[in-house]
Amino acid sequence: MNKGKLSEKLVENFLVKNGYEILDKNFRFSKMGEIDIVALKKDKIHCIEVKSGKFMLWEKITSKKFRNIKRTFQIWLKLHSFKYKDLDHEIDLAQVKIFKKKYKIKILHNITKN
Repeated sequence: MNKGKLSEKLVENFLVKNGYEILDKNFRFSKMGEIDIVALKKDKIHCIEVKSGKFMLWEKITSKKFRNIKRTFQIWLKLHSFKYKDLDHEIDLAQVKIFKKKYKIKILHNITKN
């Protein structure tokens, strides 16, 4: 399993252990973009972008990538509006810092990018 898929699996397990329900994974719409994980917790839908490495993980998301994630998430919300139309939503970043055989996961909630 490559580092990206491993990181997504680690985050998925972390989210479930912390009370999230996984709604979708690796949602792709055309060539616009992909959402790593869509999850539900306490009446809020979370679009979660997973990044792994040792440092400066926030910097790996360019403004263009963020716009594509946001647009793809808006499409996901429209496609599922019959079920989740009244819920709040946000885009989060899951940082997976990997050090040899150890890792640490940190979730940054409601991220924005100019």
